[in-house]
Amino acid sequence: MNSIKDYRNKELTAYIIANALGLLIFLNILDLKETLVSSENISRIINSFLITSCLSVFAYLGDSILSGDIKDKLVDLWRRRPGGVVFTKIKDNNKDIRFTTEQALEKYKDIYSNFPTTLKERYKYENSKWYGIYHKYQNVEKIYNSNRDYLLCRDMHIATYVMTVLYIVMGAFSVVVNLTLPCVFYEVGFLIITNVAARQKAKRLVYNVIAYDLQQKAMPKNYFFDKEEEMDDE
Repeated sequence: MNSIKDYRNKELTAYIIANALGLLIFLNILDLKETLVSSENISRIINSFLITSCLSVFAYLGDSILSGDIKDKLVDLWRRRPGGVVFTKIKDNNKDIRFTTEQALEKYKDIYSNFPTTLKERYKYENSKWYGIYHKYQNVEKIYNSNRDYLLCRDMHIATYVMTVLYIVMGAFSVVVNLTLPCVFYEVGFLIITNVAARQKAKRLVYNVIAYDLQQKAMPKNYFFDKEEEMDDE
């Protein structure tokens, strides 16, 4: 099995470069309509290549320096992580059609019977119990791929954070680019998109683990669920 973070040399790098190139086109630093043989456009292409390389390197370094815990907090912001509320969500309003509330209440009756009374303690308790279940199946293909998808979207979001800060700093000091409000909106748009994607992937991972665990008695050992239900954040 490949490294779970093999996306860093593939999808993540491609995203960073595409984001940087899109920003340069948006700033009219790179004009794809100009003839490629003109000296002015050749100069622009060289400058664009240098800027894109710098942005990509700093975005990659920024993503590498931050710990996984800080990345998770930047993605979650004020929201609680799905693993910390999964058992409460299933009990109160289960939207996953792969299992019933009754199945979960029966399977996890020991977990439910020991729920802490305070929300803070309950969050820690639920997250630890969910992680214990995840740990058993982390190398199962479906769970492994779900985790990889989440980590990819999370790191795309963090890379966008870094690129946004770099752009604002360079623009504020008139280094290479001029700070413009539309371009800030351009990066903020990607921040929102990647944040929503990361949170959805996190939720999918959490529920995939529960669905797989609940069906172990009913399905063969190597059975993997191929159908995933999109669930709206509440």
